Amino acid sequence: MNCIISYSRTGTNERLATEIATGLSLNHYQIQEVNASTYFRITIDLVFNRMPKIITPDIPDHKRDLLILISPVWFGKIAFPMRSFLKQQKGKINQYIFISLSGGGDGPDSNPKLSSDLTKRTEKEPLAVINKHIADFLPQDPKPTPKEIENYAITERDYEIVTKELTNKIKQIIADKLN
Repeated sequence: MNCIISYSRTGTNERLATEIATGLSLNHYQIQEVNASTYFRITIDLVFNRMPKIITPDIPDHKRDLLILISPVWFGKIAFPMRSFLKQQKGKINQYIFISLSGGGDGPDSNPKLSSDLTKRTEKEPLAVINKHIADFLPQDPKPTPKEIENYAITERDYEIVTKELTNKIKQIIADKLN
């Protein structure tokens, strides 16, 4: 059995996780923070490498065959609540896929260290790291500014396109894993 585990501060990755879970008929578990993140707190956590306290979802062992982790990326790093989850679950994660829908203002090759960071935190290499960018929904000429990316409201059509794409990629990864 497989399941989706997600964290989202703004709801963007949460909606993506919910739609993928529905499309794949998977259980969806949410990571919640004890104290909600603010931009100031995220910056302090980054500077001091702090891990926020989270409410960890109770995931049955039989649901852990393949975890699909969905979380934003903050300043090129896995969102701190997801990092807290990975720390708590170290040694319990067998196979996983990591998906993020975040800004991407630094271009298509932004966040190049995600895979190695995930491997370090889980002691397992991810089957895939899929890093979708909000910047890709915006016109590329001229290049979108960080403010334009931050202010962009993902449309129903954007969600539909990215959900279909990611659902198909996950199905392919699972099919490849079984062969």
